[in-house]
Amino acid sequence: MKATTQLEHALKLQRAVEHIDLHLGPELGVEQLARLSGMSEFHFRRIFRHGVGESPARYLRRLRLERAARHLIASHLSVRVVGQQAGYETIEAFNRSFSASFGLPPARFRQTRSPRRATTELPVEIQSLAPRRIACIRHVGPYAEAHRVLTTLAGWMTHQGVPARGPAIYIYWDDQRSTPARKLRCDVALTLPPEFPVERELWIEAGIRLRKLAGGDYAVVHYNGPYPYDVARIQRAYDAVYMGWLPRLGRLAADAPTFECAPQRRDLEGPHRVALHIPLLPTQTRTHAAR
Repeated sequence: MKATTQLEHALKLQRAVEHIDLHLGPELGVEQLARLSGMSEFHFRRIFRHGVGESPARYLRRLRLERAARHLIASHLSVRVVGQQAGYETIEAFNRSFSASFGLPPARFRQTRSPRRATTELPVEIQSLAPRRIACIRHVGPYAEAHRVLTTLAGWMTHQGVPARGPAIYIYWDDQRSTPARKLRCDVALTLPPEFPVERELWIEAGIRLRKLAGGDYAVVHYNGPYPYDVARIQRAYDAVYMGWLPRLGRLAADAPTFECAPQRRDLEGPHRVALHIPLLPTQTRTHAAR
């Protein structure tokens, strides 16, 4: 395959994957994705399966069910509403599909997986953040291994004359309690200077995505500790914010990924300062969404 054709396919596949990341509603289908990518459905299915490892229909179905599982764990939405958000018109159909994927019906899954009482001693505050441009590499696999691609990203940016400063940003698209470790998606990112010119095609050809990290209100949890980090303690903090801290404030989590800002170097002595960010809906928004 010619290099130009490979780049064209990479661009189209990235466009489709990013669209799925941001628009996973039940109305999104393979036909719409193919049209967005400028390909026939047959050609799109082939390119998608080759690049992602799953057919687009299977990928969409899996992500919707895994999102439903996250909502069951970390929200107060009813099982019926969670099923409707995943695209199931009846609770019976949702029960069958969910049970086939997770081995338990949704209500039982919630009883066994949702934290009974989550508390955290870590400080939490709400911050309003401006949007920022980021360069990122997607890591698919265990979250504990995501930092390994940071060297590649920082090296490429330095080679292109872009300052690779500031904390590393880890954008988590999945919950480790509902997605198999080998399929966890994490975008490892660094911030780009606001007006620094970049050749998008050149970066994409190198496997680097250029995206915007949304601004707005975030619940920010401050964690200080040595590396390796206390994952259980961090998870308890997330659960405490979702299930207790936000409801008490009358604020709702947005249906968007969380991200963490951490030092680029893991070999620094002493405690590391890590900021956990949970995106929030605007205060006037009434529709509940969860991670």
